[in-house]
Amino acid sequence: MQTTLFQWYSTCCLSLKFSMQQRSLSDTPNSFFLVQNPILIFFIFVHQLQSNIKVTWAEVSLSARSLCFCLLCGEEGGKKRKIFDIGRKKAPVDEFPCVVHLVSMEKIQISGEALEAARITANRYLTKMCGKDGFHCRIRAHPYHVLRINKMLSCAGADRLQTGMRHPFGKPMGTCARVNIGQVLISVRTADAHQNSAIEAFRRTAFRFPGKQKILLGDTWGFTNLTRAQYEFLRSHGLLIYDGINAKRVNGHGKLRTTKLEHVVDRQEMIKKLQESGVFDPCRVQHVHLLFC
Repeated sequence: MQTTLFQWYSTCCLSLKFSMQQRSLSDTPNSFFLVQNPILIFFIFVHQLQSNIKVTWAEVSLSARSLCFCLLCGEEGGKKRKIFDIGRKKAPVDEFPCVVHLVSMEKIQISGEALEAARITANRYLTKMCGKDGFHCRIRAHPYHVLRINKMLSCAGADRLQTGMRHPFGKPMGTCARVNIGQVLISVRTADAHQNSAIEAFRRTAFRFPGKQKILLGDTWGFTNLTRAQYEFLRSHGLLIYDGINAKRVNGHGKLRTTKLEHVVDRQEMIKKLQESGVFDPCRVQHVHLLFC
């Protein structure tokens, strides 16, 4: 079975290499490698399935997305702008309580080059003021929309201007991110002492984007969904589950054999504590009480 899989793999690689030569995409040495890699991952996944080895679908989805971008856009999808998290990415959730967002105020398209320029600007200033381990910045807008252009002769050497067809299907020239009003472009979590530095970094970063942006100071604890008051209440009462850079509330139900001992609580007592705290929405607490009583 393994021999047959690798025969299929070599056949697909040769056919893709031939198709790329026909499309003049094999001028750079990375083009064939970018297409070759996802296919290799896919055939390894098939071989693991035949061998009854437990695998995840994340590898297949990642390889399929890279393969589609490489075939449609050449190097645009598989090579550029792979970094969306900078700084201390694995910092525990307790270390960076302050969060600042850069929000778009217009419905626009932001090119991948603009996002990369903004990332470099934010990283340079934050590293200078906060230190390389004093922040965690995340690009929230991803340039997955492909831009195409129908090139025509309009230079001085042409004896007449080309008009071309209406609504032509052009060749890919780059990628961009479609942004709505109120959508977060970049977020950064850091210590409270570096709050002003994060705001100044986003002020400089906004000059790299088209349209209008607004800098907002988040009321949550870092990148979590909990406000500061909720986070501190849950942490002081032992109702907080740490999950790397995130944290969530103990829900009070589930299998006992898979729940940690410190997270085993009585659900009725937990709901009573949440109601008496005053930092949680009473409607949501009452809904949880009625749903699981």
